[in-house]
Amino acid sequence: MRVWWLTPAGTPVVVLEAAGVAASVSDRVRDGGLGSVPAFYDHTPPRRPPRVGFALDAAELRLVDEHGDPIVRVPRENVDRTWLQTAVARKGTLTYVTPELDLDDEGGREVADAVDAAAREGSVLGGIVGVVEEHVRLPLTF
Repeated sequence: MRVWWLTPAGTPVVVLEAAGVAASVSDRVRDGGLGSVPAFYDHTPPRRPPRVGFALDAAELRLVDEHGDPIVRVPRENVDRTWLQTAVARKGTLTYVTPELDLDDEGGREVADAVDAAAREGSVLGGIVGVVEEHVRLPLTF
């Protein structure tokens, strides 16, 4: 699975290419409320609250279902810092799950163009997904 972290105009966007695991990831995020999106450009995914979300801890960023079971795991050191700061500050991100995209290691515009083309073919799921940073809290004892 490849992941792209974008921040066009200060908006956090994550693209999850579910190649190789497409059926399980796509089915789980669809069950979690992400719907088909008709385009990347000039379209905002539905604002209905999905039943999936991103949970961030010291070790990793996880896309989890409503029961807290991980769907996707990304080591924290692999998460783009600008995207992370923006997503945590906004408490959410636009999230797109795509089939295999015909890309190497292209940047933002090329990724957006590929997602737009795949969405126009009806093969992209998307939505606005919450991002929560988990903090370890130690009990106070006196």
